[in-house]
This record gives sequence, structure tokens and C-alpha cells, in this order.
Amino acid sequence: MPRKRRRLYDTLSADEEVALTQAVAEHKAEQERLYSRKASVESSPAARESPSDQKRDQAWRIVNRTVKRVGTIALLPLPMVDLAAVTYLQTEMLRKLARTFELDYHEPLVLNIVGKVWRAYDGFTLGSSLFGSAAKMIPFVGSMVGMGTVNFAAVGSTYTLGKLVIDENL
Repeated sequence: MPRKRRRLYDTLSADEEVALTQAVAEHKAEQERLYSRKASVESSPAARESPSDQKRDQAWRIVNRTVKRVGTIALLPLPMVDLAAVTYLQTEMLRKLARTFELDYHEPLVLNIVGKVWRAYDGFTLGSSLFGSAAKMIPFVGSMVGMGTVNFAAVGSTYTLGKLVIDENL
């Protein structure tokens, strides 16, 4: 029975070589066409981002980075330390967002936003955060339960806090 697959050292026939050369040339031409089309679209004035789009993108990067950090910190097995670290990270996020939107970081802004978060999340989130952090005092099972509840509440409240700031300032 003849072999159907070629070995690496087998040579191509003349017809196969011509077909392969044509396929490579067509592929290169298509790539050049796509590249030139992409370059012309990027150079057009409509494709450039406005300053508000840049601020929004930068603000979302800050929020997403903080949410990831908060999610990691909330997994600490130490009771109440996690809540203090989450509060600190959320405060830092507010400061960075205020700088991004060129706002003064002053008390009324912070109180207004924090008040909106409290109204949006009522006591359930606060209660689950406190319960979860306190549950970490129970060996093993309490740590697992606490890590899950604190992580869920902290990530949700941080994302909501960042979204409220971005929505208020755009």
C-alpha cells in the first residue's frame, strides 16, 4: 500500500510547488489589503478617541484593577483585616477616579457616593461582609464560608462604587 503522507525530506512536484506559491502570494496580498484598510481607518479623524472616552477607559481600568485587588484581599483568612483592607482599597480607588476626572477629592463627593452605595446595597451586603469576616474565626469551615461571603460582597460593592463614580462624572 502506498504512503498517503509525505515525509519532510520528500520534494514537491512542479504542479504542487506552483499551487503552493500561488496560495502564499494570495495570502500575502490579502494581508496587505487588510493592513492598508486598517491603517486608513485608524488614521481617520473619526477613529480617534475623544478626551471623555479616554477618561472613561482609564477610569474603567482603575475600577477593574481595584476589583481584582479587592477580590484577592477578601480571601485573607484574617477576620476584620480583610474589611479594613477592602475599605482602604475602595478609598484609594475613589481618589484615583477623582484625579482621573480632575475633581477635588473632598468630603461631600465621597459622602454622596457612599450614601448612594449604602442605599443601593441596604444592610444585606454590610451584614454579609461582617458575618463573613466574623465567620473566619471558626477554624477551617468558617474560613471557607467567610472568604466566599466577604469576597462576593466586597467585589460587588467595589464595582458598584466605581460604576457610580463613572456614571456621575460622564
